[in-house]
Amino acid sequence: MYIWRIDRLKTDLRSGSFADRDVLPYVIAWVALVTALAEMAAYAPYEAINVWTYSLSALMIGSSIIGTLVAYRANGRTAGVHFANRFLSLGFVLTVRFLVFLIPAMAVLVAYWAMNFDAEEPIPVTFVDVALSALLQVVFYWRLAKHFRDVAAT
Repeated sequence: MYIWRIDRLKTDLRSGSFADRDVLPYVIAWVALVTALAEMAAYAPYEAINVWTYSLSALMIGSSIIGTLVAYRANGRTAGVHFANRFLSLGFVLTVRFLVFLIPAMAVLVAYWAMNFDAEEPIPVTFVDVALSALLQVVFYWRLAKHFRDVAAT
């Protein structure tokens, strides 16, 4: 895996020596990096950081990595083809479709916040937030793996 040497990566891509299995470390690293950056944005300027905030960040980063590996496995591991193409395209469409379920989930979360926290104070992350996020992540990656298996079977 190349971290900084883009010229060598481009040479491998041009020559065809960059196989589908070679893309997995890049997809995992990209998913982890993007998720970590999104999680870091939630910390500043945030006044209600607690153990659940850190738990949620760890959950999001870990489940994104594990979910990507599950998708890779559903694609056929090293025998699978077009992993990055499938991951990006299936992941995008599934995300759009997933928003239909995310909107009601956010409504439940907002109702929970309204009943349990003062509107003038920062709202801390709680077990409920972490549990709901975990459920959504599991369902998302379970569905993604299902779609991968459907495509890989053809």
